[in-house]
Parts: sequence; structure tokens; C-alpha cells
Amino acid sequence: MEKKYKVLLLLLFAGIFLGSCMQQGEDKAAEKDGQEQGMSEIDELTTLIRQDSGDALLFEQRALAYLAEKNHNLAMRDMLQAIQLDHGNARYLLTLSDIYMSMGLMENCVESLDKALQLEPGNVEAMLKLAEMNLIMRKHKEALQYADMAIEEDKINPLPYFIKGFTYAEAGDTVSAIKNYLEAIDKNQSYYDAHIQLGLIYSTANNA
Repeated sequence: MEKKYKVLLLLLFAGIFLGSCMQQGEDKAAEKDGQEQGMSEIDELTTLIRQDSGDALLFEQRALAYLAEKNHNLAMRDMLQAIQLDHGNARYLLTLSDIYMSMGLMENCVESLDKALQLEPGNVEAMLKLAEMNLIMRKHKEALQYADMAIEEDKINPLPYFIKGFTYAEAGDTVSAIKNYLEAIDKNQSYYDAHIQLGLIYSTANNA
């Protein structure tokens, strides 16, 4: 039952967690339509890397291209190389965490996010992803703490309120869950997931 619960939460938040990373991969895939036939994006990046093997950004771009193709081992290899070249860049650790998340390696994911937040204490993306990871691991207190940290940095972002709503709902605090889902919708009227979760709460209450 515990394993099934974590799988369901993982599926719920995977789209949010990997959204920015996978969007970059999709954008890069779309760019290939305008490129010459016979040379893939990965081939082009490999050529550029051979010309400048000290450019960490090129390794990250190729890692994202590999991740878009679900080639996790090569994606991780390139991200570790990018981090070695530029170990002070928090974004590279966030991209590495996306790779670990896609592989289901939760502890490695959290470790990368912790390092990113140490490098850049005000990084909202790292806070939100740590909130999500703690929620998946059913560490409600920590999930709420990271969500509150994100709100302090970015009060108009609906995602931390949604995470808090889901955390409270999972902990059985329906009143607080509703309050935070409504806050998320207030920040973004078309926040689909928040509307759905509110609907589920109201439907359950009406059927009780």
C-alpha cells in the first residue's frame, strides 16, 4: 500500500516537477524540424562539444536532449560533466535532480536539490521541488516548510499553495487544504489541478 501511494503521488507531481526540463527537451526537438536532414540535435551538440569541451552549457543541453529521449545514463553522464566544469551553478544541480526524478532515484534527487539550495538559498524552484519530494515521502512538516519558504520568495506563484493544499488534504486537514487550493486559484484562475482537488473534496463532503 505504501509503495502504491508513493507511485500515485509520483505520477501526480511528475508533470509539474519535470515540466520545465521536459519543455526544454520538447523545444529542442521541435527545432530539429528546421535543421538539415541527417544530423540530429545530439550530433550537433557532440560536434560543438568536441570543439569546446570546457563549455558546461553544451553538456547540459545535450543532457536535456538525452533526457527527452529517455536515455538516462548518458543524460546523467553529461550533467555530471557540466557540474564538474561549473560546480557553482545551481541550475545544473536542478537539471541533475530532474534526471534522478525521471529515474525514480528519490534520495539522489533530494541530495541534488539540497546542494542547489545551499548554492542559491533563494532558489524557488529548488524549494518547490524539495516540497514535492517531501510530500511524496510523506514528510508533511518538511513539505509545508519548503512550500512556505517558496511563498516568502514568490508570493504570486500558485504552485506552493497547491502543494500545501495537497499536503494538508493528505494529512486530513480539509479546512486548511481548501484554503490553500483557493489561494492557488486566486493566483491563477485557470489552475486546473487545484480546481480538480477542490472538486474532489466537495464531492466527498456532499456524499458523506
